[in-house]
Amino acid sequence: MGIKDRINWFIKLRWYAILGVLLILFVSEFIFEITLEYRNLFFGIILLLIGNISFYLYNKRIEKNENKLYRFAIFQILYDLFLLIYFIHFSGNLENPFVFFLIFHMVISSILLSNRIAFFFSGIMSLTVGILGLLEYLKILPHHHLSLYKNFCLFNSFSPWVSVYIVLTLTLFITTYMAISIINELREKEKNLIQLNELLYEQDRLKSIYVFTISHDIQGSLSAIQNCLRVILDGFTEEVKGKVREMIERAYNKTNSLISFVKDLLFLSKIKSLKEIKKDKFSLKEVVLNIIDELKTKISEKKISIDLKIPDDMPIFANYDAIRELFFNLIVNAIDYNTWGGKIFLEIKKRPEFEECYHIKIEDTGIGIPNEDIDKIFNDFYRAQNAIDIKRDGTGLGLSIVKEILKIHNGDIWVESQLSKGTSFFLLSQVNIIV
Repeated sequence: MGIKDRINWFIKLRWYAILGVLLILFVSEFIFEITLEYRNLFFGIILLLIGNISFYLYNKRIEKNENKLYRFAIFQILYDLFLLIYFIHFSGNLENPFVFFLIFHMVISSILLSNRIAFFFSGIMSLTVGILGLLEYLKILPHHHLSLYKNFCLFNSFSPWVSVYIVLTLTLFITTYMAISIINELREKEKNLIQLNELLYEQDRLKSIYVFTISHDIQGSLSAIQNCLRVILDGFTEEVKGKVREMIERAYNKTNSLISFVKDLLFLSKIKSLKEIKKDKFSLKEVVLNIIDELKTKISEKKISIDLKIPDDMPIFANYDAIRELFFNLIVNAIDYNTWGGKIFLEIKKRPEFEECYHIKIEDTGIGIPNEDIDKIFNDFYRAQNAIDIKRDGTGLGLSIVKEILKIHNGDIWVESQLSKGTSFFLLSQVNIIV
């Protein structure tokens, strides 16, 4: 969790704290009938509310500035600590058992800030409570006695309030030490996990480079074999007939399937091996229309109708080849696994709830995906059994490629499907993809 997330969490926690204080005051007044300085305490709640609204608005302005965020976190904790002192003073000081709620702030400062500053806050808190208690004992400041203790006041003599103060101080420092120890250990483990993750990613990238190199060599050899078979089938050597021609045609078709498989493997390995990807600005609608034009024979053979809802002004800043491959794979799947005379619906629109985002939906009326297979279809080489029954020579890499393309563009994809009714793929593209 970064400093930005911690501050957001802290601001959210403060809303609960405001409700908690209101609840405590209500319970004290109407259930336990404890007399408190309600006017002053409600004024403190108003200060806390105004402060949190201000923190929320200011946090929106500086959320990308790491240095300001850290200083902002320190200021918030100081503000809260002195408001706590205010509440403590007007609710009985060390007579109030809720004074030990200071421990929670010590834990929070240990999470948000450095070890040294967390201990500094513990010292400041202890010193401030001690000075406040001394001033109340010396009657320089008024002591607001809790009516809960009718025949006893902690500040009538020196020993009782000093004893409670010492216990509170020790508790604050011990809690801070324990919280820091646990958090430091967790941060170290988090750091190690990040390093291991980076190492695994780099190893996977190197593996992809190796597969890319091998696939490239295999593709070259397969293309050479296919060309030789084509020369024989076209009769440039000598005419072949009968069983011999049939066997050569089968070899040619199988080679063609292998080239398609290696091509997908090559593209997937290339995408996985890249640390960065080249991006250009181009029309998303033009990409889709070109793919549909390329596939018009397949579309007409199955009498499939396609409904497009893509605005003309839909520029995209991404890698052209990758985005083209993404839509090509999804549209080919929507054709191959659709019913005869089926429909394909493709819509791209802006998402009003997300700033500068586009939502892409590709829906078909095909065979659908079994529920047990939905979580696996983006895995490499995985194909659902009903898809294999329709098309036996699929590579099982199309949706893996789609997922990797979106990953390198910081996008996401999910799917909804019903058997024999169709499948819908949803893609969410973020601000650094679409502009």
